[in-house]
Amino acid sequence: MRRLERERFQLEEGQRLVPEAAKQQVAANAGVQGEEDTRLAKENALIARMVDDEATRKAERDRLYADRKARQA
Repeated sequence: MRRLERERFQLEEGQRLVPEAAKQQVAANAGVQGEEDTRLAKENALIARMVDDEATRKAERDRLYADRKARQA
């Protein structure tokens, strides 16, 4: 009789823990996804800044080239 009660208790405890574990897994996955989103946003911001810097550098180079050609003319 005690064995049956113990087994029933263990079964109930296991059934109670499964939803809790699932909730924890969902929360962990959400945290990982948030970290991934943050990393991608930082990476995209870096790339955008590099593109802007390159465009600025090229515009300055073109301006200097045009000034030099204007002086030669």
